[in-house]
Amino acid sequence: MANKDHYDKIVYYISIPEDAANKMPTANGDFSLKQWREVHAFFADGSVDIQHLEPSILEYPEVQSATYEATFKCGVSIEQVYHNNARECLLWYYRDSNANEIDMVIESDGLLHPLEIKRSVNPGSELIGAFSHLDKASVPRGDGAILCMRPKLSAINSENYIVPIWMI
Repeated sequence: MANKDHYDKIVYYISIPEDAANKMPTANGDFSLKQWREVHAFFADGSVDIQHLEPSILEYPEVQSATYEATFKCGVSIEQVYHNNARECLLWYYRDSNANEIDMVIESDGLLHPLEIKRSVNPGSELIGAFSHLDKASVPRGDGAILCMRPKLSAINSENYIVPIWMI
């Protein structure tokens, strides 16, 4: 069965030394120096080892389906927490015409609380960039969060947090 992901391409990029990569075309073709740099940057911190990866047997829509299912389950959990504490909330998904999106928006107590849900241990602060699009809403924006696999609660800034998924 042929690989349905980019496993072979990733393994190829990892095997190419930098001097050879510098001779690669920079355009978006089958192989490019830009793509080589992206793959090496991803594996550079050592948190993911190429030796522990395996080719996927899933088509991309199947992978996305699992992501949507996980987001939905997280939303159900959050809604249950609110109801268990005798509080009401509405859950929304945000996407505008420029493809800015927020995985989940909780409307509660007159505020909109944006949430991104990621499988990462170290999500980047750029993930909260779309949160500012809620500032145009008629309902004020409250604190936001990235729900992820990080073991400890932390903050990006005074209004946005990184929340371990196990805390909900």
